[in-house]
Amino acid sequence: MDEKQYWKKRGVKFSDELNSQPKQVIRYMKNQEEEIIKFLNKSNWNNILELGCGTGRLTKLIAKLPNWK
Repeated sequence: MDEKQYWKKRGVKFSDELNSQPKQVIRYMKNQEEEIIKFLNKSNWNNILELGCGTGRLTKLIAKLPNWK
């Protein structure tokens, strides 16, 4: 399996794992997302450099926000 196929398959598997988390974990993640959005909306920035490894869940959230690069 090549790298692209691996990550596509892993992404689907991770999404399934994420959706099967206990309700309190899902609630925690939603609260985290809401707090990040509130913080960013209060800031004077319009650019974000996201570094790190992870699932991309927060990167995807930020990428959907208007007026952010």
